[in-house]
Amino acid sequence: MYPASIGIKTVSAQLLYKQIPPVLNIETEKNGYTMESHPIRMELDNEEFFNDIGIKSQACQRRETIAAGKRAVQEFMARQAREKNAMQGPNGLSPAEIAAQPEAMKLAQLVFIPAHSPKVSWSGGDVDIEYTPDEVVINWTKGDLNFRYVPYQVEISVDKWSRRGYV
Repeated sequence: MYPASIGIKTVSAQLLYKQIPPVLNIETEKNGYTMESHPIRMELDNEEFFNDIGIKSQACQRRETIAAGKRAVQEFMARQAREKNAMQGPNGLSPAEIAAQPEAMKLAQLVFIPAHSPKVSWSGGDVDIEYTPDEVVINWTKGDLNFRYVPYQVEISVDKWSRRGYV
C-alpha cells in the first residue's frame, strides 16, 4: 500500500440574479375651465307711470297736442253745423238763443294712485362655463428579473505519496 491523500473541493450552487424595478410615471395635464359672464341688462319703462302722475314725455305731449287739435277742429265743425241747423229749422233759433244753450259738462277727476306701474324687464344674466377635465397620463415600464443558475461543483483529487512529497 502506498500512502495517498484524497482531496475534495466543493463549490456551492449559486443563483445569480439582477432585478430591474418597475417604473411608474404619472403626469397630469391641467385643462381647467373657462367662464364667461353676461351681466343682467335692466330695462325700465316708466312712460305710462309718468303719464299717470302728470310727468309726460315729449312724444306723449306731441300725441296729446295733435289729438287735442283734431278734437278742437271736430268740435268747431260740429258746433258750426249745429248752429246752422238750429237757425234753419222750422223752429229756428236766434244766435243769442244758441249761445245761451248749455255746453256739455266736462268732468274733472282727481287721481292719487297711478293706474299704471313702471314696467321692469331684464335680459341676460347668463354664465357660460366650459369645463375640460384634466387628463392623466400613466407611463408604466414593467420590471424585469434576469437570473442565471450556476450548479454546484465537486472536485475530487487523489494524490500519491512519494519521497519527495505528494505528487
